[in-house]
Amino acid sequence: MALRTLYAFLGAMVCIALFLTSQEQYSFAFKPRDTKAAQVILHEVKNFEIAPEGVLSITTAKTLERFLHHDVLTQAEVLMKQEEHVSFLRAQTALLKGQSVYLKKDVYFARTDAISFESDEAIYHRDTKILEGNSPFIAKQGPHQSVGETFVYDMQKGELQATRVHAFLETEKQ
Repeated sequence: MALRTLYAFLGAMVCIALFLTSQEQYSFAFKPRDTKAAQVILHEVKNFEIAPEGVLSITTAKTLERFLHHDVLTQAEVLMKQEEHVSFLRAQTALLKGQSVYLKKDVYFARTDAISFESDEAIYHRDTKILEGNSPFIAKQGPHQSVGETFVYDMQKGELQATRVHAFLETEKQ
């Protein structure tokens, strides 16, 4: 009796195996009909960039929309560890396309050595670590403040190039 049950079970398993191998394999090839529609939408996003020397950056966003050729983050904030400083970058909207991040609305950048920038728009080049803006900006370093039309800030060197700058410098009172 036990031998008959075993043969029946093995026969059923062979039939199921033959049925499954004759079927078309399942594959998931997601190609959106509308390329302007987001393929994936994520909420409360947190991303860690990790290297052998530790965590290099932490990115958070309220939402992330993944399109075919770019990503869009809303209420994006990035905390970046560099050689000597920790930097903070924030914007209402960030569009990631290749190695460039297009920041829009309430762009704010700050470093631990009291350097900060505020602008309506900016572009951050991830490969060269350069932040540039083609709209009016306010730069601060400690008590000093500068206002200008455009800027290019090299985060690694700590150098700022700007056009049409008006600077307000505080000096020691005697």
